[in-house]
Amino acid sequence: MRKNQRAKKISLFLAVIVCGLILFAVTGEKSSAANQGWVGQILNPVHGYLLRVTDTLADVFSGILNSENLKKENEKLLIQNQTLKSILSGYVEIKAENETLREALKIKSRQNFDFILADVISRSPLNFSQSFTINQGTSGEIKAGQAVIWAGQVLVGEVRDVASDSSEIRAASDGEFRAAVFVGESRTEAVFKGNGLEPAQLDLVPAKVNISVGDRIITSGLDKKFPRGLYLGEVKRVKNLEGKVFQEVEVGLPFHWNELEEVLIIR
Repeated sequence: MRKNQRAKKISLFLAVIVCGLILFAVTGEKSSAANQGWVGQILNPVHGYLLRVTDTLADVFSGILNSENLKKENEKLLIQNQTLKSILSGYVEIKAENETLREALKIKSRQNFDFILADVISRSPLNFSQSFTINQGTSGEIKAGQAVIWAGQVLVGEVRDVASDSSEIRAASDGEFRAAVFVGESRTEAVFKGNGLEPAQLDLVPAKVNISVGDRIITSGLDKKFPRGLYLGEVKRVKNLEGKVFQEVEVGLPFHWNELEEVLIIR
């Protein structure tokens, strides 16, 4: 395709040159005769026609050159645009990491926690096993059972298994996750329970206790497993069945386990 285009351009260029030479020859050698008698009557129309053809070919050739220049300019702009996008992407990543670290410093100053920042490097392909892997392990003093948080004081899981340079995290939504919690301003004690593909729940909430939709749920620390005050979500639905000792309480989580990109581990 490129060779054919190049050949067409050369042909047009040669045609312009030939027409120019003809015009030069006609106007140079026959100008005096063309203005006199029957020779002029014949050559004047030819002269005008050649001028129009020459102008047309020149315009076409100029258009081709301009098109090629525009194409090259567009290619340059496209490269510059992609470069700027890559720079912006790197800036967004740095900004997100800095915001996470600032949140960690706030918590550290309030509760004297020690953290380590980790990136999520893989996720379980099985929805019923809601877990993910981070790029920190025993070399970073990570231990099984440590709390994993995100976006301030949101408890998103716990360390389950640890290797040298990686660890597997059980998400708070996983069916095996449990935590002692306080519910609402009354600080009603309950047990938070992940439920896999189904919404998380609260267990052991007495039927006589007043629990309302929107009540905040935080860790109580009474299980000696997680620090007190970590946020787990809010009450999404309450169902109090007649004759039942405990209420059915559905919890709305503030995160989705397969959207996490980086987390903080409380050491």
